[in-house]
Amino acid sequence: MADLKFRLGDADLFDAPDLWIAIQGRVGSRPPIGAAQDPRPDRRGLRTILAVAATLAVTIAIVVLVSRALRPPVHAPLNTPLPSLPQPSVAQPQTVNGPGPQPPGLFSSVHGMIVYLRSSPSGRTAEQRLVAVDPATGAQTVLIPHLEVAPVAWAPSGDALLFSNGDFVNADGSVTHLLAPGHDIQGSFSPDGTRVAYSTEQAELYVIDASGQGSRRLLASGAYGASWSPDGTRIAFVTQTGGRGWAIETIRPDGTDQRVVFRTALRDTVTTEPVSWSPDGSQIAFTWGLPCCDASAYGIGVVDADGTNFQMLRGDDGSSDPVWSPDGSQIVFVLRHKLYKTKGPYGVGGRPLAAGVDTMATWNPGS
Repeated sequence: MADLKFRLGDADLFDAPDLWIAIQGRVGSRPPIGAAQDPRPDRRGLRTILAVAATLAVTIAIVVLVSRALRPPVHAPLNTPLPSLPQPSVAQPQTVNGPGPQPPGLFSSVHGMIVYLRSSPSGRTAEQRLVAVDPATGAQTVLIPHLEVAPVAWAPSGDALLFSNGDFVNADGSVTHLLAPGHDIQGSFSPDGTRVAYSTEQAELYVIDASGQGSRRLLASGAYGASWSPDGTRIAFVTQTGGRGWAIETIRPDGTDQRVVFRTALRDTVTTEPVSWSPDGSQIAFTWGLPCCDASAYGIGVVDADGTNFQMLRGDDGSSDPVWSPDGSQIVFVLRHKLYKTKGPYGVGGRPLAAGVDTMATWNPGS
């Protein structure tokens, strides 16, 4: 026991560390428990907090302003530009019972099919759809669910489609702008797909590279519905002949050698709708009609490329907008907003392929 007291006495000679002071230094500068509290706020700490908050607010404001400045502008929808087109990796298309995305490969699934702009039951332009119909079965597929411009012509490969606003959509989904917004054209690709011939609302005739460069005006007036011949040597169009009816004429792509192919009688007229070459270049189909009457007096005529052997394929029933099939065996046309095809190049139409058709159709030449 004496030894234990001696040891405890030695322990009293050493100062024990104050652990609270060490802990207090880690968690903050709070006073020890039981110490008197200062009722005044810590002004220096408050100023620090306010300064940090102000800096944070300024930083957030700068980030918001920069992000808005870098964001691409959003424009109201116009009648001329095409909608943004998805890349070929999107989902499968849907049927005409409901809008859907475009098919993988864009136009690869509609080779050999007929494409037209289907009007909306409500009559609203923004609800029009670009639809493809199988000429054999009548099955239909929506390619673009909301479109305000009409299809005009396919490239020879069937993998690019020209629209009435001067844009054409390529196989990879990209869009080439041939013209500035606000135009309404009719035209066609050259047989090699490198150029486009088109007529404007002002009846001017142009040829332009498919890249959108190198535009050249061939005629300053009087040309409607440019159509390139299959051999690439002529461009056919409709023109008015000095108030004495209408005529189909052709011209070379360099603007020379303008010729009259077929002139109507004084009583008859060819409308300003585009003409259509047969695939072998031997014949031209066109819409004709009577200037005194309504659309029911229109019909479809066919004439040889040299102007001979005129035949009235359909007459006085409102038929219009003839387009040859890629193999030349049939003609598709519009009658009372329905799409028909002939039973052979000169046969009558059978059951309609599609309804709600307001513009000419385009037959995809791909196989």
